Amino acid sequence: MEVSQKIDSVLKNLHILQLNMVDIFAQQELKSRLAKVDDLQRATSNRFRDIKNIAQATVNESDKYMSVFVKGVNDYLDNLYNIIPYITGPTLSFPATLFNTIGDLNRCDKTYFSSSVNFSRNLRWDSC
Repeated sequence: MEVSQKIDSVLKNLHILQLNMVDIFAQQELKSRLAKVDDLQRATSNRFRDIKNIAQATVNESDKYMSVFVKGVNDYLDNLYNIIPYITGPTLSFPATLFNTIGDLNRCDKTYFSSSVNFSRNLRWDSC
């Protein structure tokens, strides 16, 4: 009986260890994915800045800013293409994609916001 309990205890600890490892790897994967999304967002802001510089540049400077924009667009398009699997593929710990998860969170926030607005509107009218 004692050996059986020890084996059960070891198996339970191994199972907990396995769950912890999966969780750690999932967290690292999510950090990596979010870092890539942040990088793309920064690159998008840079492209908009470049376009603004082109629009505001004098005639003499516009060629310089246009060459910077064209040079940056190639890298930007590569990054955009490379990020697609990170936001459309399932994660290690959850079968939903990052894209769907963000969408679900936004819908949840909008629903919560809408219900709180309705609540405050009703509260205001009830108090009058």
